[in-house]
Formats: sequence, C-alpha cells, structure tokens
Amino acid sequence: MQIPQSVKIGKRKWRVSRVNMRNARGKCIPNMAWIEMGNEDPYVFWHEITHAILHDMGHPLWADEKFVSAFSKRLNQAIQTARF
Repeated sequence: MQIPQSVKIGKRKWRVSRVNMRNARGKCIPNMAWIEMGNEDPYVFWHEITHAILHDMGHPLWADEKFVSAFSKRLNQAIQTARF
C-alpha cells in the first residue's frame, strides 16, 4: 500500500509524513492536523488515521490506545484482504 502525503478528514486536510521516531511507530497531532509515521507500515497509517477520525468526530475514544489499536488492526485486515 502506498502511504499518501495528505488526507482530508472532515473539513481539515491532514499532512502525513515519515519521520525518524525513537519511541513510537506513529503519532497523531490533532492541533496541527499532522500524522507522523516512523515507517511505511500500513497498520501504522490506519492506526493514526483512526485517532484522527475519532478526534474529528469529537469522540472521547480518540486517545484510547487499546480501542484505537483493536479497531485499526481490524480495519487494516479488512483493507489488506479485500478482493474485487
């Protein structure tokens, strides 16, 4: 999967960039509308997108790592195994 450079979530355009990270695989920075990724792993992308979508919705689970991990794992699986 090719990771995009930006995505639109709600009314905001989010920048997606690859950065060197020591202690994390990815990071969602809502006040800047940035998603930073430590690698090109599609799971990391969907994980951070899940944070961003929930934040845009004003949902309190946006910062719940356990929920976001469980949801994004299944989202990534669905996307990776989709057959047309």
